[in-house]
Amino acid sequence: MPIEIKELHIKAVVVADQQSLMSRESINLAKLKREISEEVLRKLMQKLGQKNER
Repeated sequence: MPIEIKELHIKAVVVADQQSLMSRESINLAKLKREISEEVLRKLMQKLGQKNER
């Protein structure tokens, strides 16, 4: 049975200085990957829990 996830939250930081962006980019990239993974895992576990309740 396929699982459909209907929500996706995207966060972005807008800065004017290009050098600041380059230094923050590597830090933010790892943080964003972790946040996305945690959110997807949380929603997946929630859907599986709902499926088991039926």
